[in-house]
Amino acid sequence: MKHIHSGILLAVIACSFISTVNGGLDYSAEYLLDCNDSTTYTEEQLSEILIIRPIDRWVFLILGPFALMATFFIIFTFYKYPTTRKQPGDIILAISISDLVTCTHWIISSGYAVVNNAGPE
Repeated sequence: MKHIHSGILLAVIACSFISTVNGGLDYSAEYLLDCNDSTTYTEEQLSEILIIRPIDRWVFLILGPFALMATFFIIFTFYKYPTTRKQPGDIILAISISDLVTCTHWIISSGYAVVNNAGPE
């Protein structure tokens, strides 16, 4: 079991290094939008700033469906078993529904970014 954990850790470190070398984790100031700045941005400048980084696109596309399945499982369990409808089950259901919306947004946004290779318009 110890070898599995060290293998996973090594894979994560390797992926992080590779994506850093290729500019996948480039979150420098030039890629951040300062809303408090009085600078007026053109549409072209905004489309260059407001993009999903390549590593984020693939993380959302790969892990997003697993999060959706887990959320659907929680919602299904809530409706299938009446004992889950007590406190704090109702709060967990509300959080799951909001997570469902968020995961759907992530998957759609990253899919759009992969297909069009652009940020929001």
